[in-house]
Amino acid sequence: MQIQLVRSILDIPAEAWDKLLQSDHIFLRHSFLQGLEQTGCVHAEIGWQPLHLTVTDTQGALIAAMPMYLKFNSFGEFVFDWSWAEAYQQQGLNYYPKLVSAVPFTPAQGPRILFHPETDENQLVATISQFLQEWCSRQKV
Repeated sequence: MQIQLVRSILDIPAEAWDKLLQSDHIFLRHSFLQGLEQTGCVHAEIGWQPLHLTVTDTQGALIAAMPMYLKFNSFGEFVFDWSWAEAYQQQGLNYYPKLVSAVPFTPAQGPRILFHPETDENQLVATISQFLQEWCSRQKV
């Protein structure tokens, strides 16, 4: 099993990503996320750097994914955390960058970890969680 962070949805095959959607959440479709990137709605300069997580099996097949973004501000979110950012700044701490698993500019609910239906979700959640904790610690995110 291999976990990677990918800087563009274009680097993930659309068919493989969409196979992980076990319901019709249109905002999680590869084409929607691709549209956000290709139209310039998400990129580092506006505070939404794509950094999607992928998990592949030993044959290279995509078995899990998370739409994720490295955020440099709180614009375009439906969690109003400006007070948290200000409190961090007052204490001499950095609130940004932060890593979020979200669909930009929409409050739509739905899963944020996408699984292939034949995987052990509990094991994958534990593995992904450990990976992200270690990565965030190293990156100071």
